[in-house]
Amino acid sequence: MKNQQTIVENQIAALTAQQKQALIQQETLIREFFQQDSATEMISSLNAMTETVLFSSDVQNVTTEIRTNIVNNLRLVTFLSRLDVNYRNMKR
Repeated sequence: MKNQQTIVENQIAALTAQQKQALIQQETLIREFFQQDSATEMISSLNAMTETVLFSSDVQNVTTEIRTNIVNNLRLVTFLSRLDVNYRNMKR
């Protein structure tokens, strides 16, 4: 763990001022994003929308476009959960 920390510190030291500013802006954006709604709330909403489509009585008429939207929602849920985990690790 100490070795990994040293590697990260060396990588940060090698960044230009512009790159460091970009990282600060990115961290601020992520922090603000999760202050709006928690990852759990966002994931619950996405899952509810997906369930509504999947369990509707009209499920036989689900188009390819809707199937693509469902897959994209599932990918977004995975992304949000990973982003949330990494954000929580950053805060430590």
